[in-house]
Order: sequence, then C-alpha cells, then structure tokens
Amino acid sequence: MKANYIKTSINDQSAYVRTAILKKLEKLGAIIFDCDGVLIDVRSSYNQTIVKTIEYFLNTLIGLSLPSEDIFNKTIYLYKRSGGFNNDWDVVYSILLTISPLLPRVFQNKFIKLVNSKKFIAETLHNRFQYIKTTFEDMQPFPLNLKWTKIINHLNMYAEKTDSIGITSIEKEFFLNPKSKNALIGMAMKRFLQYPGNVKKSLLSRVFDEIFYGPMLFHKQHKVPPKYYDGTGLVEMEKTIITSKTLTDLSKIIGEKNFGIVSGRDFLSANHTLGKIIDEYKKEALFFLQDYKIDTFEKFKKPSPLLLFKSAHYLKPFKYAVYVGDSIEDILMVKNANEIDPRFISMGVYSTSDFKEEFILHLLEIKTDIILPSVNDISTLLNMIKGENK
Repeated sequence: MKANYIKTSINDQSAYVRTAILKKLEKLGAIIFDCDGVLIDVRSSYNQTIVKTIEYFLNTLIGLSLPSEDIFNKTIYLYKRSGGFNNDWDVVYSILLTISPLLPRVFQNKFIKLVNSKKFIAETLHNRFQYIKTTFEDMQPFPLNLKWTKIINHLNMYAEKTDSIGITSIEKEFFLNPKSKNALIGMAMKRFLQYPGNVKKSLLSRVFDEIFYGPMLFHKQHKVPPKYYDGTGLVEMEKTIITSKTLTDLSKIIGEKNFGIVSGRDFLSANHTLGKIIDEYKKEALFFLQDYKIDTFEKFKKPSPLLLFKSAHYLKPFKYAVYVGDSIEDILMVKNANEIDPRFISMGVYSTSDFKEEFILHLLEIKTDIILPSVNDISTLLNMIKGENK
C-alpha cells in the first residue's frame, strides 16, 4: 500500500482514504452522487441492455444468438475503465464496429453493397432496417468461422486500447486505412446503425432505449411509439442501492440534506427506480445528461465538470463537496473540476463491479481520494474519521 493512503475495513471489505484529504473531510458540506452503480444497481438493466442490443442486431443481420448473457462482461468493463465510455450507446457501437470484420465474409460482401446502394440511402431509417432485415432473412443463419473465445479476445484487444476520448479512439485505429477490410465493413456498419445520434436519428440508440425503457416508458420519455421491442423494459430489473437511512445519517454529519445528483442517465428512469428517495435531494441540484439535447450532450458529458459545477451551485455555501461515482469518468471529472475550483473530493465505490480487485487498483493508480465498497458505507467512514480526530 502506498504511503499516501490509509487502508481500513468496513463490513469486512477494503476501504481507502488519501491522507491529504482528511482535514478537508472535517469541513465537508455537500455530497453529489452519480446514479448508475452508486444509487442504483444497473447490472441487470443497463449492462444487460448493452448485451441484448448487440444480440438484437447480430440476430437481425446473421441470425446469431449469443452463447451467454455475460459474454461481453470483460469487454464492457474494459471500455468503461478507459474513462471515455460513460454512454452505453458508445459501448454498443464500439463492440458492433469491432466485431464486424469477424462476421462471415459472404455476409460482409452483401452487407457492404446493400448499405451503399441507392435504395438504402434513399429510404427512411425504419425502411432501411426493414430492407436489410428482409434481404438477409432467407440467407440466415450465417455460420461463424471463429470460436467465441477468439472473438472476445479480439474485442478486448480494441477495448484495452481506448482512452478518455471514447469512440474517437476506436475509430481512429479502425478507419486508419480507408480501403482496408476493417474500414469497409466498419463504415457499412456505422451507416446501417446511423451512429452517433439520438433515438430519432440512430437505429442503435432507438433499439437500445426501447429495450431499456419498455414500450410505455419509452413513449413517455421520447414522445414516439416503439417499433422494435415490445417486451418488459429492463429498467424494471433495477434495484435501489442507497437507503433513506444513509441519507439521514449523512445529513446529520454535514449538517443538512445538502445532496445533489449528476448522472449520465435521464430523470424519468431514475425517478422510476428511486421513487420517494429522490425527494431527499435538492431538486435544483439534480442534473441528468440524457435529458439534454444532442447538440449540448457532448459538451456536458463526463469527464466534463460542467454539470458538476451546475449541481454544486445549488448546494452552496460549502467548503468541500464529495462526488461519489463508480467509474473512471467520475474520478476524471472531479480532477478536471479541481483544476478550476479545488473544493471537490473524489470517491469511488466498487460493490457492483464484476472485477472488484482490478477496479480498486485502477482507482488507486489514478489517485482517487476515497474508495469504498458502497454508498451506504460513507457515513460509517466519516464517523470513523471523526472519532479518530477527537
């Protein structure tokens, strides 16, 4: 253990605090939370929506079903570890892009011709999908030439090279040679998915959100009827992590319920899962990225600190504020914020990670101020520090 960290144990799980921020914690006046993986367990919702969206397109194109629900767990983790994939649409796109050269050659050749045809280009988004789908239905299933272990290794190779610039880091290498096999099938896949874009412009975003929300919530969120999925939305599989007791205990420590949320998701689905607990946060200090228009989305997405500053504005006055997240983007956002306003403390929680030990090491490497198992352990840690300082 490096000398600048104090290691302790909470409920028989490891916790770490940088010695440099101990005095700052005594003056803590506000807490801002990420949502996914912090307030809500999204392993059966967002994470599974990634997998089901990928399977939806692979099944549509080549008649392929995935061998297991956890087939992409490591790949997804590697993308999110990079610090540039807070948006799950980006993860789906990157996996479909990098898997495309491994799909059967006979499919690739036909697919490239179809998406570059005048008929495809002239059609609407939905009619393009139907055109591709009906063309390939009689040719399916296409047999895979590679075993899944080799496919996953290939995907992980790309995921490990990514960084905080997100899908740009994937495309930069993938399209390096415009005439290569990778570039040709990759551009065809990108044109078919019409990504990036919102649910009205991108097939990928549309299918993902229909699977996540389910028909009723999708219509409520986007004001358009679903077309591709009529099953139960995976948002219904979510579980609330944070408890009302935790917020009550924290309010006693910092003196008031001075809480905000800065999240990459939308308010509707967060409110749907959190229920009455969301009323314990300051309404003005709640900021949900998915509710912003696509033209401002890029400016506000993590690791940009702009939404963190907006939330903090409504929690003033405070001397120091903790931001609690579960991803590398969250920690990088706090670092970026501190370059402008050095009153923020980073906290990473790891209880919902499928690769806990590896994630903890990465959080230590990037000098996360506090590392805890769960958001519900914050009051225990703060009381421990308070007791030691008496």
